[in-house]
Formats: sequence, C-alpha cells, structure tokens
Amino acid sequence: MLNVFCSNCKTCRQQFTEARLMNFLKSIGLFLLILGFWCGSVLGALYLIERHRLQDSGVLEGNGPNG
Repeated sequence: MLNVFCSNCKTCRQQFTEARLMNFLKSIGLFLLILGFWCGSVLGALYLIERHRLQDSGVLEGNGPNG
C-alpha cells in the first residue's frame, strides 16, 4: 500500500494518513464489537446461573411462565 502514494505530494500524504486512520478506526470498531459480544455472553451466562440458583433455593417458585 505504501507504493500507491508518492512521498512528496501533500495530497498523497493526506490520503495515506486518512487511509491509516480509517484502518485504525475499523480495527477499534471490530475490537469493540467482539468485546461487546463477549461481555454479553458472559452476562447472559451469569444471569442463567443466578436464575437457576434462585430457583433451586425456592425464591423464584411460581414466578415462571409455567406456574
């Protein structure tokens, strides 16, 4: 990608900087998306574990859709 732009042209340097910035922003966006899915799955698993524990202890008896 470096050989696409000439080294002394201000427009080319600006385009190169913008391209690097866009790559960086895409990488950050992808990282945040993966982090969001990971956190969501961990919180979902903790919710299911806690709900099951409360059902076993009798706190949630009769509060479900079946009864």
